[in-house]
Amino acid sequence: MERITPPIYWATGVWIFVMSLFPYATSWVGKAPNSFWPEFLYLIVILVWSGAYQLTEVILVRENPHMKGAHRLFGGTIRQLTNIVFLVSLVVVWFWPIIVLLAVFTFQIMVLIAQLKDTES
Repeated sequence: MERITPPIYWATGVWIFVMSLFPYATSWVGKAPNSFWPEFLYLIVILVWSGAYQLTEVILVRENPHMKGAHRLFGGTIRQLTNIVFLVSLVVVWFWPIIVLLAVFTFQIMVLIAQLKDTES
């Protein structure tokens, strides 16, 4: 990274702020794991966090053109699959709240697979 510009600073700040919501959402889910509102809030926090991360990544690459070829752990198929899993969960959570925890578990498995692929290459 050669340049830190105001857009990078603000995007990173938003991403970190959203991360600060995880303890509250996780605590609420822990107290009522099969209730709609805690699961829905947790899913919203995850979706906003993911969007903020992707925005930060795009701004970092835009502001630092030499990074265009930089490796992205959650790029391509893995990113698309996780977005699909969480968007489907956003619909299913209305009928079966515990699905959010299954979606998070699926996301963790996908990240693990991506990391294993990365170490093999």
